Amino acid sequence: VQASIPDIILLDVNMPGMTGYEVCTELRKHNASSNIPIIFVSAMDNVEERLAGFEAGGNEYITKPIDPERVLEKITYYIEHQAEAKQAKADSNTAMQVAMEAMTSSSELGQIIEFVKTSQNIQTLEGIGKQLCEVTQAFGITASAVIYGSPNTYINCSSDSMEARVLSKFRNSKERIISIGVRTMACSDSMGVLINDMPVDDESRYGRFKDHLAVLSSICDGRLLTIKSQISLTD
Repeated sequence: VQASIPDIILLDVNMPGMTGYEVCTELRKHNASSNIPIIFVSAMDNVEERLAGFEAGGNEYITKPIDPERVLEKITYYIEHQAEAKQAKADSNTAMQVAMEAMTSSSELGQIIEFVKTSQNIQTLEGIGKQLCEVTQAFGITASAVIYGSPNTYINCSSDSMEARVLSKFRNSKERIISIGVRTMACSDSMGVLINDMPVDDESRYGRFKDHLAVLSSICDGRLLTIKSQISLTD
């Protein structure tokens, strides 16, 4: 059983070394074999033996001499039942995963909505960049950003850092979202955002975060243009 998990076990009671009841009890102790259907096949036909079989964890107790058709009927029943149980568990796990992803996605969208509200009260270019980086951090990823101007404003990186060089390299890219391995960059007219630790091993999160990044970048772009206009009027 340890070497190869069977679909079903036909188990005698009187055996050398260990009885069938002892074998069944031992199998039920281990996760890998705890749910394998076990049918006792024994010449001992009395109520006490049948009860002992069920108490040990057996699913069925068939007495000898056996009726081949009945044995096949029981085997078919338990194998089909086991397959249905496995499918039900798989469906349940899938449903739970979908539900968890929906709740996570809802939470992330809530953070984006909150960012829109908060950004309306921010009056500095650096403040918008910092708020964006805080949102990505809440998603579990780390962002560096540059707000284009004279001079440029850097958030979570210095002007001579590798992040700054990457941001500068793709400033004039026609692509709004650029992905290279675990790094993803969002480019807009007013700023560039670089993520260095995208979850490439989780396709669902990776796809969501790219979409979120595009939305956040667009929101920031609009707010930054407004702030720049206000600064220009003041000057």
